[in-house]
Amino acid sequence: MDNYEELESVVLRLRSEILDGLLNPGQIMPSAEQMALEKAVNPDSVRIAYAALILEGFLSRDSFGNLIVAEHQAGRPIVALVLPHLRCDWHDDDMFASDVIIPLTTSIEDEARRLNITISLKLDNESIEREKENLFGAVAQKLDGMIVFPITTNKNLKVFQEIDDSGFPLVFIDRHFENLDVDFVESDNYQAAFDAVRLLSQKGYERILYLTSEAEISSLVNRTKGVLDSSRYGAHVTTRILSWESSFKVNEISDIVCKFLISSQCKAAIFADSPRMANGVISGVKRSGLDLDNLAYACFDNVPSCEQLNCLKLMIKQPLDQVGKVAVRVVNSRIKGDPGPNHVYIKPEIQIIDPS
Repeated sequence: MDNYEELESVVLRLRSEILDGLLNPGQIMPSAEQMALEKAVNPDSVRIAYAALILEGFLSRDSFGNLIVAEHQAGRPIVALVLPHLRCDWHDDDMFASDVIIPLTTSIEDEARRLNITISLKLDNESIEREKENLFGAVAQKLDGMIVFPITTNKNLKVFQEIDDSGFPLVFIDRHFENLDVDFVESDNYQAAFDAVRLLSQKGYERILYLTSEAEISSLVNRTKGVLDSSRYGAHVTTRILSWESSFKVNEISDIVCKFLISSQCKAAIFADSPRMANGVISGVKRSGLDLDNLAYACFDNVPSCEQLNCLKLMIKQPLDQVGKVAVRVVNSRIKGDPGPNHVYIKPEIQIIDPS
């Protein structure tokens, strides 16, 4: 049994025990270590399962901080939350979990609790087949709706279309696919990228290297459109579209950045569409020997490692709290009969960090 299957098994068993009355409301749950021994599983799987069941409303904390079985109200809507992963204990892109997934799930949990909605968490582990199973599973279980963070692929478009055509309330978060007219709530990546390039141009950065990756998802497509449209207003923009695999390769990104900066001979900026490119950018800057007074760095989401670059920085902060809350409101309105579609863009905040 792999890590994902073990986690899924623990969540299903505990949820069933609660619904079947084997675990009673108010009952204190064993520690993760004790439960792991009882179920013959890894303690980390139990910890993540507990977090998932808190999100779903089956577990809660009492006034003493004990983890207890929560009172589960009959009749309240149950909405599936389909995510790539909850935490990244066995996933390479750990920054993605800490910077995106965790705050997003927290905001969804808070708003669902306020609206008296139960969230049923389903994890894909970045698998196309598991995503498909989760989608059809939510419908087969006769849940009331679904909020989906699609994995970076368009292989399940027909599945999404089939579910949406059936009238089942379905809302995408963070990204959507252009050829599907499905409800979505996401950051206004186009406007954020447009404004970032314009700000860099206004501050005198004549050349900008934009690093992005191949993916047919709206977040990346719209960022690239925003960068290219804004380049008409001053700066010369060079766009490098990397393969998904190359976007994780430090040496490859370092070479691209180094060559760009050496050839620039002017105030230049590096704009990366993902935090995973940060180490490659840092390496390339150091190899180029460029005076940091003539450098700027822009990126979506906060990148702690880039604090070592003492230059002008633009950090585009995703409005994850608002995205999660609005997504819950949209799926709730669809459950209540709103015909939709609802397409919501929420503008990110651009934070300027100027060492001077």
